[in-house]
Amino acid sequence: MDDVVLIDWGTSSLRAVTVGKNDKIKARFSCDAGITNVPGRDFAKQLAQTLDKLGIEDKATPILMSGMIGSSIGWYEAPYLTGKQGIEAFAGHLHNLAHDGLDISIVPGIAAPSMGLPHYVDVMRGEETQFFGSLMLSPNTKHDKAKSTLLCIPGTHAKWIAEAHGGIENFATFMTGEMFSLLSRHSVVSDVLGPGGDAIHGTEAFLEGLDMASDPLGPFHHAFLLRAGTVTGSLAPEHNRERLSGICIGAELAAMRPYINDSGAPVKLVASSVMKHAYESAFTHLSIPYLSLDAEATTIAGQLAIYRQRS
Repeated sequence: MDDVVLIDWGTSSLRAVTVGKNDKIKARFSCDAGITNVPGRDFAKQLAQTLDKLGIEDKATPILMSGMIGSSIGWYEAPYLTGKQGIEAFAGHLHNLAHDGLDISIVPGIAAPSMGLPHYVDVMRGEETQFFGSLMLSPNTKHDKAKSTLLCIPGTHAKWIAEAHGGIENFATFMTGEMFSLLSRHSVVSDVLGPGGDAIHGTEAFLEGLDMASDPLGPFHHAFLLRAGTVTGSLAPEHNRERLSGICIGAELAAMRPYINDSGAPVKLVASSVMKHAYESAFTHLSIPYLSLDAEATTIAGQLAIYRQRS
């Protein structure tokens, strides 16, 4: 295979690789120039800088971009696919971006019925590459093929994707990371979280938050208990940040528990670094079987799979 440039261009960051023969990664570049951080929305200039960092001089080198760069607030809007879709549909609906004689394709996102509320529509853009990458990198699990395998992609807006027959069946989005950020910065809970910084996952307080989330009263109640416990002296504020993280992640997992149980297969967890540790700790504590996959590796594998099938 000749060289191909793969760019995962999201809201807050840009990650790019050049892949050559035998799927060998020849160059890497990453920066915080996500679509909301590009000065003057000059995406063309940022792309040129990215190609320069990768050492790309030949304009004929194909470029595949996925993520929010193809959204309504990105460079060029690649319309959503709809309904249940396999990799062939994504590869067949790549959108060509005419710019400076370059061979640029953008992967579309997908809009589909919500996993829990099928009369409502959920959307994603970018995670579809990780979904297809997970199929490339993970072995087939033995389970009832009539049931869906679940893929979990943690983040600001965590995605749970149901896979059936090699395609996207449906999915659900959870504002887990965003709710943690809002509650920890802009709520009555924010002043009882102790010293600032990131939550440390896997601690006793984090696991305590996970257990609190199993109660049916919900995370808005559980979060307030942190304030109530602090002002009455029954909770130590220096551990509340971990408790809050456990509550937020635990609420997500409690909502997904019926689907996890029905699947009968290990959850495929696509994550790295902090989120990988957090969700592995949560899955282990809650006795949820899982298989961990590296986020960058699944993105690249999915982009390559889509590129190879492009028409």
